[in-house]
Amino acid sequence: AAQGLGVLRFDWRGTGDSHGDHGQVRLADWLGDATQAWDLLAQLAPGVPRWALGARLGANLALLALAEQAAGLFLWEPLITGRDHLEELWRRAQIKEAMAGRDDAGLGLDDALARGEALDLDGFPIAVPLAQDLLRLDLRSQLAQAPASTLLLRVTGASRQPPPWEAVRVALGARPQSEFKVVREKPFWGRLDYHEAKGVVDESLAYF
Repeated sequence: AAQGLGVLRFDWRGTGDSHGDHGQVRLADWLGDATQAWDLLAQLAPGVPRWALGARLGANLALLALAEQAAGLFLWEPLITGRDHLEELWRRAQIKEAMAGRDDAGLGLDDALARGEALDLDGFPIAVPLAQDLLRLDLRSQLAQAPASTLLLRVTGASRQPPPWEAVRVALGARPQSEFKVVREKPFWGRLDYHEAKGVVDESLAYF
């Protein structure tokens, strides 16, 4: 917005200032949120090319919901797979459970889902249906639907890419107008303080 571009930002249903119960949300609800925001942007700026930007899970959702409508996409550190993401969040939650001396600490993700109860991930309840939706997310298959103009930014301080990310880089590199870039910056998500992520913003503006 500081560069004179019209921007519409929103909180997903059940998060931030938006209405809804996070524990009752399904993936389809969040996809619907993206579509509603997209339609509102068209009303506010008719006839103007619209690009979508998402970070982490938001990038996967933007790709799923808006790939066929967007003039281009900015994908900031999307999830390689929903399973990897949930497994990581679940491991962190289980470590905290173990430190608190809870009896069921150490339970695997699939076993926890089999109980039919919502997962508690650092205070964010994830209902089993949403967890099952997320488990099916796969970035490489999603990229086949991405618009020609797609910028994917991998945010990391590492010098080498793990095999899953290398496969994504190769897949995106086969698309002439799309780019995969690495931004040497500490992860900005999950921080409690304000962080501008200047390198990420600068790369996006340069591509735009």
